[in-house]
Amino acid sequence: MRDRRKHASPNSGHPESAIAGILRVRLGGPAVYAHGYVDKAWLGDDITEVKPGHIHDTCRIIFCAAWISLAIAMGVMAGFEGI
Repeated sequence: MRDRRKHASPNSGHPESAIAGILRVRLGGPAVYAHGYVDKAWLGDDITEVKPGHIHDTCRIIFCAAWISLAIAMGVMAGFEGI
């Protein structure tokens, strides 16, 4: 919640900061692109070193969130059938 509005994009800051918080890592920060250096804000805390295994962990979190969302949506839709 703390860092969600630090990102230049109004949409990607929310999920990036959430994943950073869940994994206890720091994402974002300064970056170099073809057009030059961009001083971006850091998201999350530098508690754990970012490792390749975090990609797998992030995918698991996304899949779990998708299944939970699907279950909620199906429950809501089933509730509307009775109306």
